[in-house]
Amino acid sequence: MSTWQWSGCSIVVNSWAWLRCVHFIFSANTIFNLCVLLVVIYRNFQRRKIWIGDAFISISDTLQLRGVLVIAVWAKENFWQVSVLALRFGSTQANLVEIFTFIQIMHGDLMALYTSLTGVLGAILQERIDPALTIFLFELGYRYRFEIGSWFPSIKEVSIRYALSDFLSGIATIPLELEGFSPLGFWTTHPMAYDAQAIVASISPNFMTFVIIIVYAVVRKAYRRAYPSKAIAYSSRITKGSSNLSEGRGIKNPFTMFELATGAELQNRVGLVSDYDNCVYIKGMRYATADGIYCNGFVIANGKWLVRMADLLSVLLIILTGRRLRDVYVYEVKDHKVSQTAILVYPNTLTLRDLTKFNTTLLA
Repeated sequence: MSTWQWSGCSIVVNSWAWLRCVHFIFSANTIFNLCVLLVVIYRNFQRRKIWIGDAFISISDTLQLRGVLVIAVWAKENFWQVSVLALRFGSTQANLVEIFTFIQIMHGDLMALYTSLTGVLGAILQERIDPALTIFLFELGYRYRFEIGSWFPSIKEVSIRYALSDFLSGIATIPLELEGFSPLGFWTTHPMAYDAQAIVASISPNFMTFVIIIVYAVVRKAYRRAYPSKAIAYSSRITKGSSNLSEGRGIKNPFTMFELATGAELQNRVGLVSDYDNCVYIKGMRYATADGIYCNGFVIANGKWLVRMADLLSVLLIILTGRRLRDVYVYEVKDHKVSQTAILVYPNTLTLRDLTKFNTTLLA
């Protein structure tokens, strides 16, 4: 062998990465809500009804908070992880030394920011933006971020300049008396400089696809304005059985018994949520749909009890401990009607069997 090839890579360690454990708090709640959703889907399937609720409803209320937490974590670690991202991005573009880091950390942070911005856009335009489209566009931008960055010379130039500056600052000066011992150069540890311009340049390719979401939301908004008869509102739709409405005799009651009993008006959610109907009108009577009930934070336990999803863990603890740890109220359901009187939950009010039979249905 006459030629030896030596290679290595830089290893970057983030001592403040543990701050991202805050996401476990949100993930625990999300996993619990997904389990509830799967039970509801399964029970409806057993009744020969195919219903799939919006999995993003459980996290849509916390999107902005998650985005703020990501920025707060970055500030706490003095933007170390995003600086590493910028360094890795520039080194890849310039084909410099390879940098090893856990890219999954920034993947999660950028996804949280992307979905948070989507939620803000939907709230500003009072429009619903499809979660599947949002995640697809984010993954597309993240997967091809290096290719997208190469399309813009200014982004590429800033990133390469930052990576090259860091690379040169790591080259150590070897004394003359030691140069003869080894033909290899010496690249050592060195402080990593903070460069806001390089950070923005490295992050921006991931958000280039957000332009498509903006166009999508604006077009939807314009379409609903231009054709209000075809998309009147998110709150309701009229079925074929709505003869009273078609004859102009009006609606018997503007509120459902579900709304009057729980005091929870069917919300027209906007932001990062799928399209759904809050209610339907059948012969002039307003009924809350399965989507409207679930998206308002309620499920029906064993076909008898209307329970808030936020109270499910409390109900479970009351049953397991045999003690009323806090005041929790449920509503009795009978013949698609909700009792107008709330019932205080005691250890013997519901059973564990009831909590394994969640479903949703039309409620008057």
